[in-house]
Amino acid sequence: MKNTANVSTSKKVVKVAEMTPISASKQWRSLVRGEIKLLQRNVTQLFYALIFPILLPFMFLSVVPAQDLPADQKAHLMGTLLAGSIIVGSTMASFYTAVSALVNRREEGVLQRMQAGEASDATIVISIFTPGAVMALLTSCLLFGILERVVGLHISVNLWLVAVGTIAALLVCIAFSLITANYTRTAESAQVTAVPFMLIAMAGTMATVVTKEMSQVLYWIVNALPTAPVAHLIVEGVSLNVDWTIVARSLALAAAWIVLAGAWGWTNLRWVKRS
Repeated sequence: MKNTANVSTSKKVVKVAEMTPISASKQWRSLVRGEIKLLQRNVTQLFYALIFPILLPFMFLSVVPAQDLPADQKAHLMGTLLAGSIIVGSTMASFYTAVSALVNRREEGVLQRMQAGEASDATIVISIFTPGAVMALLTSCLLFGILERVVGLHISVNLWLVAVGTIAALLVCIAFSLITANYTRTAESAQVTAVPFMLIAMAGTMATVVTKEMSQVLYWIVNALPTAPVAHLIVEGVSLNVDWTIVARSLALAAAWIVLAGAWGWTNLRWVKRS
């Protein structure tokens, strides 16, 4: 009789435990911990995501005599260096990391198994994006501190524009990582399929340098790229004379790219291993 009672009691306990749902935040935290453990094993990827973007400003400053420039040109230089480094950092930390993770999980059948569990599709994808997004934001803060404190360049009077530009860079990279992952067959091929967006992202950093006087065609092409509004927002954030027309146009263009690319990537997201 005692054994029977224990069995029935244990069954009741199991049933109650099965009926208790796990909150989305707990699911997200558990998935993120798993992603971080996997990411820690890739030392090369961590180097390009965390160290390489911080080294970029020093490479350019070794060529450009920043200390001898007037205040407005120094501010523009800081904005250009900061924008380029943040875009490169977001591309390496958020874009490439997400593409590799999404393709790896999909081809190993992990995405399909996770989708069959309790976690929602959004929770699964957000957990994959989280480590790269945190690294991108961390390097962006370090870059600003390095250029302002260590190098001694101009301090921004519109930090919120720099913050908006940084978040826009992150969201643009996330949106295009979804699209790139959809067209990537294996994790190894991600090294090739990720190149087009990386080139486009880096070309967009030239939007604040190319003028209509140089070439009107090149000017319009460069300024239409996804990362061009990001560069403009960051440069205007550290500018001594903010052009609010450029800010408004950049915000609209960045939002359009994020919404269109994100919607396209999400609606066509592949969960099952490609045949």
